[in-house]
Amino acid sequence: MPETHQSLRVLQAASHTVTALRSAPTPFLEQQPAIAPDGRWLAYVSTESGRPEIFVQSFPSLSQKWRISADGGTTPSWDPRGRELYYQNGGKMMAVAIQTRPVFTPGTARLLFEGDYFAGHWKNYDIAPDGRFIMIQAGRTHAPQAQIAIVNNWFEELRQRVSTSHAR
Repeated sequence: MPETHQSLRVLQAASHTVTALRSAPTPFLEQQPAIAPDGRWLAYVSTESGRPEIFVQSFPSLSQKWRISADGGTTPSWDPRGRELYYQNGGKMMAVAIQTRPVFTPGTARLLFEGDYFAGHWKNYDIAPDGRFIMIQAGRTHAPQAQIAIVNNWFEELRQRVSTSHAR
């Protein structure tokens, strides 16, 4: 498989250098990284299963990996305490309980809520310290429906209207 050139990278703030997380490039798209509040876990989206899914790896070593989503997922985000990982699957907001001690153990994904929310390649929601969500809801336009009038033999209609207006 060809390299995607969209692998995860780390910016070293002190030196302003960017380095790849992996020693070898991956043929999969990796994006939307989210580091856990304790700095020990990295959630991200990868297409290695054939579609976007959520994965978590130990960080910064990347020595262990877990697939978190089972039916697709984008835009991972940790809750402020690091006990849950949230992600979107279309208009569904999913949550997975996370246990990190004594070992990393993800729970089963569960539906938190569903709605007409934007979902895509960029995170469009955030989680407040008290656990509330702020999200972008898809706009609803109520444009008037266009009406179409079909007139057969419109030249004849035009002639009749012109002759009627001249007769006056």
